[in-house]
Amino acid sequence: MNLNSHKNTKLKPATCINRQQTIIKRNETQIMKIQFGKVISFVACLSQQLNISSAFTLPSRHIAISSCHRSETVPFYAKDEKLGDVEDKEEIGIRIERDWTYVRDNGDDYVGRGSIELKVFVPNGKVKGCAFFMHGFSQYPRAYRETLMRSADYANVVIIAPETGIFCPFVLKEIFSNLGSLIMDRDFAQFALQMALSEDTKQCIRMVLKDDETFKKFGINKRIPMAVCGHSMGGGLSFPVAANFNQINHVFTMAPAFGVSDFDPIKKGVEKRTVKSSMLLAGYWDLIAKADKIEKISGESNVNKPDSSVFVGISRGLHTGFEDDLVIGKLTLNRVLSLIIGPQLLFERIFIFGLLDLIRGTTGQLDGTQVLMDFFLDQMTKGKKVTTKSADKYLEDNIKEKKWHEKFNIRYGEIKPTKK
Repeated sequence: MNLNSHKNTKLKPATCINRQQTIIKRNETQIMKIQFGKVISFVACLSQQLNISSAFTLPSRHIAISSCHRSETVPFYAKDEKLGDVEDKEEIGIRIERDWTYVRDNGDDYVGRGSIELKVFVPNGKVKGCAFFMHGFSQYPRAYRETLMRSADYANVVIIAPETGIFCPFVLKEIFSNLGSLIMDRDFAQFALQMALSEDTKQCIRMVLKDDETFKKFGINKRIPMAVCGHSMGGGLSFPVAANFNQINHVFTMAPAFGVSDFDPIKKGVEKRTVKSSMLLAGYWDLIAKADKIEKISGESNVNKPDSSVFVGISRGLHTGFEDDLVIGKLTLNRVLSLIIGPQLLFERIFIFGLLDLIRGTTGQLDGTQVLMDFFLDQMTKGKKVTTKSADKYLEDNIKEKKWHEKFNIRYGEIKPTKK
C-alpha cells in the first residue's frame, strides 16, 4: 500500500467545507482568547487604581495611615510607584481619614468618607516651606513626579499631593449614588471630583496649620511659608482653596482651567481673597485652558493687588506640555496603549510617543516650567517678591536651551477689553 496515496486523494466538497469551518472557528477562538486576555489585563490595572479587588492585587508595601486621632500602618498596593519611609527623603505614600463636610450653595451637604491617599515629596535639605499640589482632571500626581521632586529638592519645600482622582472610590460613589443629580446636572461628575480634591487638600492644610503629627514628622509646621499649586483642573481649584486660608500667600499654576461655578477661580477665589504672589502659566496652543481666560485670573488679581500676579504665555505651549508623563489615571499612556493595541504593535507605539515627545520637547515648555516653579517656591521660602524682571532673568540663566527662553512671554496679567 502506498503510504503517500492520501496526497492524491480528492476530498469531497462537504469535507473541505467542514475543515475550512473548523479552521475559521479555531482562529476565532484564538482571537477571542487574546482579546479576553487584554480585557483581564485592563480590569486588573483598573482594579488596582480603584483598590476594590483583592483578586488582582500585587505584593504589598506599607504606608502610614493616620487621622487627627490615630495612626497605624496598613498594606498599600501599588505598581510602578516608588514608595518609602521618612528616611528616604524623596517620595512617600500615606493615607489619612477624611474629616470634612462640604455644603453647596443650594444647601446640599456632602460628607467626606474613606481615606485620602497622598504622595508627599520630601527634600534632602532642611525643610523651609510647604506646597500643596492638585492634579488635572484625568491625571494623578504621577504625571508630575519629576517636576515635583525637583522643585521640592531645589527650594527645600515639602510638597503634599492628594491622589484624589476620577477613579477614587469616594468620587465614584458620590457620582453613582446621586443618579438624580447626575441626570439633572451634566456637570455633577465634574463637581464631585472638584469637591473631593479641593476638600481633601483643604483638610491637609488644616492639619498642617494645627501642627498635626502626620505632617509634622516631615519637618513641616504652621510657621513656615506655604503655597498652593496645580495643573489644569487643579490649577483652577488653587485659587478657591488658597482663599480660605490667610496663612497661604502664594499660588503657582499651570494652565489653570475653569470648572463648575462652585469653584470658579475668580468669583470663589480671587474676589474672595487675593494672595500676595501668584504665577500663572499658559500655552498659546492650549485648546482646553485658553491663554486669554487664564490671563483674566491674573489680571483680576492685579486689580486687587497691583503687580502681585505674573502671567507667563508660552509660544506653541500645549495643555499636556506641563506633564512629565502622559497618564490616564494612575496608568501611563504607554501602559494604556499596550493594553488596548497590544505590545506587538511596537512600531506604532514608538511613532506615537516619538511624535508627542517631539512636540513637547522642541518648545522647552516642560523645562521652562520646572525652572519657573523652582524659582517661585525658592523666592517664597526666602521671603522675596516675585517680579516679572527677576523671573525672566532667572529663566534666561537656567533654561537648558537659550533659544527656548524667547518662547516665554513673562508679564503682569491684564484684563483685556471684551471684543464686541
